[in-house]
Amino acid sequence: MNASLYLDAADDILLDYICDYDMQWPLLSYKIYGTTRLAWLLMKLNKVKPADVFKLKMTGETVKYLPKD
Repeated sequence: MNASLYLDAADDILLDYICDYDMQWPLLSYKIYGTTRLAWLLMKLNKVKPADVFKLKMTGETVKYLPKD
């Protein structure tokens, strides 16, 4: 499903989250949405390649995300 799911969200809808410290995607998902289960959505929105799934997002880097509502 992940390979065939396309998200076309306008940049003006997406919000920015600036990393407080070095984090992986599940922790980012928890900090933004309150659950680790949406890490896949964050990776999809930020166009993370399969080779980069386990790379840390470093302090000060920006992550795009959809608002909760």
